[in-house]
Amino acid sequence: MKPTLSLFTLFFLVLIFGCQNSSKENDVLTSLSDTTSITGLTGDSVKLVKTASINFKVKDVEQGTRAISRLVQKLGGMIFNQSFESVEGERKELKISTDSLLVISTVAPQADITARIPSENLEAFMYSVADLGYFTGSSQLNIDDRSLSYLENALKEKARTAVLSQTAIQKNKPSENIKTIALKDEAIEQQIQNRAIDADVKYSPVNLHLFQNSLVRKEVIANYIIADYQLSFGKRFSNAISDGWQYFQAFVLIMANLWMFILTAIVIYISFRYWKHKGKLSDVTVKP
Repeated sequence: MKPTLSLFTLFFLVLIFGCQNSSKENDVLTSLSDTTSITGLTGDSVKLVKTASINFKVKDVEQGTRAISRLVQKLGGMIFNQSFESVEGERKELKISTDSLLVISTVAPQADITARIPSENLEAFMYSVADLGYFTGSSQLNIDDRSLSYLENALKEKARTAVLSQTAIQKNKPSENIKTIALKDEAIEQQIQNRAIDADVKYSPVNLHLFQNSLVRKEVIANYIIADYQLSFGKRFSNAISDGWQYFQAFVLIMANLWMFILTAIVIYISFRYWKHKGKLSDVTVKP
């Protein structure tokens, strides 16, 4: 009987201590929940906006972009912007024939992605993205407490709504109607701002930049240097003979057109030589 009583007493004591420990753990969790916002707000009033960015190197940018797209969809997010660019570096052109060039260039592919991820999955997304690459240049995770801004907008909207409810009962002057319209616009603006905060709290924006090692690209293109294009030697030789014959014919035609001047020049030249020769003969005859 005594052993049974002792066991019962021991079980009762263990149960009491267990309840006390559980109560202490609940107090700790409650205190952590209360300090989630530095403003002292708790529950749904806490509006924490998380933003992140990462700059990392992958083996292949295109494959990395597809992997990130699948990861975003898996975690319930959405890609809002995606751009791919190949930045060309050094370039060299080698002439392989008259009409062809071998172009050797370096290309550095890179991509920029803007995505929105559910806030509760942001940390898991960042770790998974880092695992996709083999070098992380930079990584940032920021948390902006927008609780007070949200509360301010809500209180302003509530105050404006109350004023609008009172003015709706009374008959207002035109000037008062203008003020009423301004109050309505301000109330709508406050509501839109709070909805924007809610959207940022629910889905965190993430900016990603992917890059990889430069690639060496080779391609054969048409020769765009016009001066390099010439006819073959045989064609140029036949053209030279044809052009020479044409020049000779042109020369003959020119001489034919100038026959009168040529004939006159010949007569003058012969006459000059004749008179010069005759003068020399007369000088020889006069001498004793």
